[in-house]
Amino acid sequence: ATLIRYCNILNPELFCFNPVRSTMFYDCNRTRWLYGICLLLYLVVGCIVNFYYLRGGAEDIIAIAEKDDVPSRRKFPDNEKAQQMNNDETQNNTNPNKNRADMYSSSIYDPTCPFVARKPASLLPGDLPGYTGWPRRVSLTVADYSIVSIEGFTVENNSVPKDKLVHHITDSKAGSLWSVLVHCPTKECRDSSPAFYARSYGPAIITGDIRSSRKHASVLGSEDENNVDYEVQFRYKIPGKYIVELVLESEDAVTLSNFPRLNNEWEPTYEGWLLPGFPLQIEVVDSDTRDASLSHASNRWCSAGEIVADTNGQWVVTGRYDQKMRDSGQIKDFGFRNGDSMLRGYREGYSSSGFCTKYFMGSNCELLPAESLMSGKMFENNTLSQCLADASVTTGTPIRLILIGDSVTNALRSMLIDEFSVDDSSGLIQIELLITSGGLAITLEQTLEALEKLRIDHQNDQFIIIFNAGLHELDKYCKASWAHWRSDHDVPPDWKYGDCLENYKHYFKVLVEFITQYPAELKIFRTTNAGWMRWGNFGFAWGADRTQSYLKSPFYVQMFNTAAIEIVKQSGEGIHIIDFYRITLARPDNTEVRDAANPTGAHLVHPGVAPLRVLTRKLMMLIMWQVCGSTLENLPH
Repeated sequence: ATLIRYCNILNPELFCFNPVRSTMFYDCNRTRWLYGICLLLYLVVGCIVNFYYLRGGAEDIIAIAEKDDVPSRRKFPDNEKAQQMNNDETQNNTNPNKNRADMYSSSIYDPTCPFVARKPASLLPGDLPGYTGWPRRVSLTVADYSIVSIEGFTVENNSVPKDKLVHHITDSKAGSLWSVLVHCPTKECRDSSPAFYARSYGPAIITGDIRSSRKHASVLGSEDENNVDYEVQFRYKIPGKYIVELVLESEDAVTLSNFPRLNNEWEPTYEGWLLPGFPLQIEVVDSDTRDASLSHASNRWCSAGEIVADTNGQWVVTGRYDQKMRDSGQIKDFGFRNGDSMLRGYREGYSSSGFCTKYFMGSNCELLPAESLMSGKMFENNTLSQCLADASVTTGTPIRLILIGDSVTNALRSMLIDEFSVDDSSGLIQIELLITSGGLAITLEQTLEALEKLRIDHQNDQFIIIFNAGLHELDKYCKASWAHWRSDHDVPPDWKYGDCLENYKHYFKVLVEFITQYPAELKIFRTTNAGWMRWGNFGFAWGADRTQSYLKSPFYVQMFNTAAIEIVKQSGEGIHIIDFYRITLARPDNTEVRDAANPTGAHLVHPGVAPLRVLTRKLMMLIMWQVCGSTLENLPH
C-alpha cells in the first residue's frame, strides 16, 4: 500500500496533464517510464506478499484467533497475545461487556470484512436502514396500535419508564427472552390480516418471533372480541444497547388459499409503517447470578446435529468503518487506501452499510473457518484435504455433489467453486447443478430424469444431494403478473391440486419421495431464504409510480418453508434440514447487488455474500461429518 502511494506521486495523469503542475517536470516521457517501472515493481512485490500470505507466513496481516492450532495453512497469534490487543476497558473485570471482549478475542478472520475490531463494536440508532423509499399506501390500522406491556409490565399511552427498558440475561447459552405486547382495539384490526417484521440491533442483529392472540384480559382488563394483540419476543445473548423495531409490512396479508391470482387481480401490497411507540431502545445487561463460564467463547467445533438444529444463531457486530483502523493491518485489498477498500465493500455487497459481522451459532459452537474448507492444490494441507485423504476419496471414486434448485442454488454453486475452490482440477469433489427455475410444475420431470442418469453413469461415485424449491413456485405460481406465463407453459389456471401452496406441496412431495430412495450418502434440504425484504434494504433506489407486491416477502416464504419441512419430516429419517430462512431474515441490508452500478433489479431475492458464506460453511462441515467424521472428531480447536 505504501509503494502504490509513492507510485501515484509519479502518475503523469496528475502532473503532466495538469497545467499548474506540469512545470515541475522537464520531461513527461521520463515520468511515464518511471511511473510504469514503479507499477511493475508494485506488481512484483504484491505477488510475493500474496504468495507469502497464502503460505501462512503473514502473521501480522491476518486476524486474531484463539490458538496456534487453527486448522488452516494460516498461523495466528496465541490467545494470550490476542487478549493483550484488547484495550484496558475490555480488560476491566467490572466492565459488563468483558464477556463480549472474550468472545471477540477468539474471532477468526472473516473475509467479508477488511478488518477485525480490537474491541467490541455495536450498531447505533440509524446505522441500519429502515423504510427505504418503497411506494406505500396509507394504512387504515397502524395508528390504532399501541404498546400495552413490556415483560408483563403494563404500559399506558406508549410511555415506557426507563427502568422497564432494562433486561437481564439469565442464560448466555440459550439466551433469555424479552417481550413486548402491542394491542389494537378496533374492528378494522380484527377484520384485517396483518403481517409484521420485528428486528433488534446493537451489539448483534436479531429478529423477533410474533405471536397473536384475541384476549389478554389480565393485561387489558377486557375480553372484547374486537381486541387483537400481538406479542413479540426477542432472544438476547450479548449485553449492550439495542434498538427494537416493529413494522407493519402489510395489513392485507391474506392466506395463500386465495391464490393464484389472474391477471390484473388485486394482491396484497407492501406498506412498511413503524408501529406507534417504536423504535424502542433497551439495555441488555449481564445477570450477576448466571454461570460466568457460559459466557466465554466457544472452544469446540460444531457437530452435525448442532448444524442441522441451528435456527437461532445471531449476527454479531465485529467492527465498524468509523472505528480507527489505520494501524490494524487488516485491510483486505493490497494497493487500496482504506477508503477505497470500504467503497469496494459497499459496492460489491460485502460490508453492507458500513459494518462487519460474524455469525455465531445458537449452540455456542464454532463453524470451521472458510480457509479450512477450501479444496485444491493451494490448500492441500488444510482440513478438507486431510478429510478427503482420510476417507480415501480418489478421482476414481469422487464425491459427486448434486445441487437441485433455482438461482439461489446457482449462487451457492458459484460460492463453492469461486471462493471455496470446490470442483477444482483435482476432481475429488465434482458438482452437478440441476436447475428448477420456473418451478417444479414444469421442471420436475426433467429433474428426476437427470438424477436417474447420474445414478447410472456414475455408479462408483459417492453421491451427496442438496436441494431446495420455493421461491420460483411462490413467485410464478401465485402472482397475478405471471398469469400469462402460466398459460404459455401449460400450467392449468384452475390448479387441479388446489391453490398455489397445495400445488407446491404436491410436486415437492414427489421430489422428496424420489430423493428418499436415491442412493446418496447424504441428503440435505435447504429451506428457502427470506425472499424480498423491503424494510432495511441498503443501496437501492425505488421508483415512486407503483406499489410493490408483497407475495415474495418473508411472510409468504415462511408458509412454503413450513409446508416443505413437514413433508421432509414425514418422509423419514433420511433427509437433513438446514435452515437458510433465519440466517437471511436478519440481513435485509445484505442482499445480492446486480452490478457495480447497483440498479434495482430482481436479484433482491438473492442473499448477499455474508449469509451465503455462512450457509456454505455449514454445508461443507455437514459433508465432512458424513465423509470423514473421525477427522473432525480428532481436530483440535
